[in-house]
Parts: sequence; C-alpha cells; structure tokens
Amino acid sequence: MRRTGQPPGADVSMLKIKGTEIQQALAELMMQAADPAQRRVRRGTGRRYLSMRKTTIYAGSNEIQRNIIAKMTLGL
Repeated sequence: MRRTGQPPGADVSMLKIKGTEIQQALAELMMQAADPAQRRVRRGTGRRYLSMRKTTIYAGSNEIQRNIIAKMTLGL
C-alpha cells in the first residue's frame, strides 16, 4: 500500500521486471568477462551468476509481473 492508501500501480511491476533484467544482464557480462584460465574466479563468478538467475523467482516471475501490468493498464 502506498501512503495514499492506494495499492501500488503498474509502475512497481515494471521496476521489478527491469531490475531483474538488469541483474541478469550484469551477471551474464561477469561470466563473459571472467578469464576461463582462472578457475577460482570463474567458479565464484559462476555461483554468482546462478544466484542472480533466481531474482526472477523471488521478485515474482516476470510473466506474472507483466500480467499485473496488463490488468492494471487495461483495467481488467
């Protein structure tokens, strides 16, 4: 609930989607930048990458967030 007593709008769902997409893109870039010859660095980066993939789950799957946006903007 917002301070106004109104439920959150579609903008909150859009921010969740964008946030998880940015986190995943950064994790993918870290994987690409990791030197394959440095096993320890690559292993740690791989763990971080896999950990970042779960953000779409705990933030509410992006598909669900998109449905919320559609319902709110279309008034369904």
